[in-house]
Amino acid sequence: MDFLKEILGDELYGQVETKLAGSKVKLADLSGGAYVSKEKHDAACEQLRLAQEALKGFGGKTVEQINTEIADWKQKAETAEQDANAKISAMEFDAALNSALGSARARNPKAVAALLNRDALKMSDGTIIGLKEQLDTIRKDNAYMFEPEQSGGAGFAGKQSPNVAAGTSEAMNTILRGETNG
Repeated sequence: MDFLKEILGDELYGQVETKLAGSKVKLADLSGGAYVSKEKHDAACEQLRLAQEALKGFGGKTVEQINTEIADWKQKAETAEQDANAKISAMEFDAALNSALGSARARNPKAVAALLNRDALKMSDGTIIGLKEQLDTIRKDNAYMFEPEQSGGAGFAGKQSPNVAAGTSEAMNTILRGETNG
């Protein structure tokens, strides 16, 4: 603050010094550049350095070129998302179709699926619309591709005596435990 002593004189300078004592006011001679603290200067230099590095990434490209690249990347992202959604839909359709073919008692679901007109099938809420009609036609023309419908009557297992069924069960348990008779 000595620079003020020459300008204000000793008496006025003393009064200013007394008034400023204990206050947060700081006076500086701006002609010497002392008004910028080192911390502020260093922070400004770091921001400038980071900005210069970011600009190097553009490699002299024009704004139009950069905007074109942005549009291209957005299009690539949208295409990738559409492809992923299509794959997910196809997987959901295949899972629903396999389940439906199992429920329809197809002996070979892949063979039955090969006879289907997939373009005529639509998926809605986990159900394949148009599948029943196609399966009815395939079943009528190719009944051997499906397990026969079980009627309410007793099958072969129902004709076994309880002793035979129990003996078979015991034999299977022995085999599963690794025990043999010999």
